[in-house]
Amino acid sequence: ALAVYLLDDLPRLRQKVEARLITADESIQSFTHLINALLAVVFEAADTAVDPHITSALVALFNFMQAKDLAGQERAIGVVGFISGYFDANLREKMQFLLASQRRCVDVFIEFAELAFKNQWAAFEQQDLNNQIVQLRGVAERTTPTTPVSPQLAEIWFDLASERMDWMKIMEDEQTTRLRALCAEKIQMAQHDLDNHSTLLKRLALLDAPTPFPTARLFNVQAVALGSSPADSPGTQLSRSILDLLHAQTIRLQAMSIEIDGARRALTERKTIERAKGVLMRQYQLNEEAAYAQMQQNAMNQGAKLLDIAHAILKDAP
Repeated sequence: ALAVYLLDDLPRLRQKVEARLITADESIQSFTHLINALLAVVFEAADTAVDPHITSALVALFNFMQAKDLAGQERAIGVVGFISGYFDANLREKMQFLLASQRRCVDVFIEFAELAFKNQWAAFEQQDLNNQIVQLRGVAERTTPTTPVSPQLAEIWFDLASERMDWMKIMEDEQTTRLRALCAEKIQMAQHDLDNHSTLLKRLALLDAPTPFPTARLFNVQAVALGSSPADSPGTQLSRSILDLLHAQTIRLQAMSIEIDGARRALTERKTIERAKGVLMRQYQLNEEAAYAQMQQNAMNQGAKLLDIAHAILKDAP
């Protein structure tokens, strides 16, 4: 509902931007709010999926999409800083936060993405484009009011960051296409399983049909006629088929449960960190970047994982 509302309001937001009725920071926040609402739809889909392969693909896609969104925010903040000639403490903090967040999203993406996409990303990271972006990030870190840089770097930064985002969009589309194909495969497999179940039920119904001599045959629990050899029994093959099917389903369900738990663990950790960050923002009137930086600093000071710090914050929250 929130995403639909924000999409309806998008034309008005664009008009404000074109008329320069809002600041660059307000514009970034508004567009980020909209994109986060749209990403939440993918997050909920991943959280409710019951197939492990679909869940993993959604988790990978969600984190990659968020990494691309964060890259867009970094592009915007970078333009603001380079146009000004230097990055003040606030802008540097935002750039550091956005870079750390991108890395975290990419790490989760790599954990759950298919091998082809992992290799594709690894190859992309070796391109000269990324080296140039890294160099400009370093320039941004070193700028001061007394040692400014040329505002012309803003255009160079924008072009490089846009090229990186364009490449990420292509990869995002490829993941989406693969996800659609995967869903189609799973639907076909489910239909095949359903057909197998229907066939077994029909065969079972035939065995249960009335015979001319209903008292002539006695069956045990495995549908084998007493006194007859297993090879002669009409129920033996059916019993074996049913037992094999149940056994295969049990193994598959166990494997699915393990895989889904792994994928959902990443989602749960993400929720926990976001909730803890929200607690710090409310308690200490911090912005998102400062709250995350505080959590990271606490993790380094205590030699703990960021997730452990998040759990501690939530435990002590009023």
